[in-house]
Amino acid sequence: MALEEHPREDLLRDGVTMPVRGRWLAPDGQSVFVGFRSNGQMSLYLGEDPVYQFNTQHALRRAFVAGQRYAAEAGRLQRLTAPIRGSRLQFQHVLLDDVTSAGFLAECEARLQMIEAQLATDDLRCLEARPDVAEFIACLRDWCARRPARLSIAQASRA
Repeated sequence: MALEEHPREDLLRDGVTMPVRGRWLAPDGQSVFVGFRSNGQMSLYLGEDPVYQFNTQHALRRAFVAGQRYAAEAGRLQRLTAPIRGSRLQFQHVLLDDVTSAGFLAECEARLQMIEAQLATDDLRCLEARPDVAEFIACLRDWCARRPARLSIAQASRA
């Protein structure tokens, strides 16, 4: 992990670990990027922040929200704080309580519902996708259709 934060790369152009990926503008003008790894894991970027990453079971495994990193561990969400020790960055893990975790998931759920509403009305303005728009839309629709009604937290943050 780098000691300094930098703006994200152009994920549509450079996100080769996500062979199916696309970007569009939300109704509020915010850039939305969704990418799918070859195993079906999905990543959602709403501008630079927030970012949500899901495992193949549609459970939240990692997030970056309001400048803070979060990771799943044993079905619980942890905030990762990063005190610098020497030249090495070592995260401290702070377990979120149930109320905070529920609020976090509710916010993520609302963002997913916004995307699903845009899909339902075919309102994906300024859409760009790789390898093509039709494949991206089909993959996004399939992921949303298979998503459980209630989000959960993954057992681990790793893939």
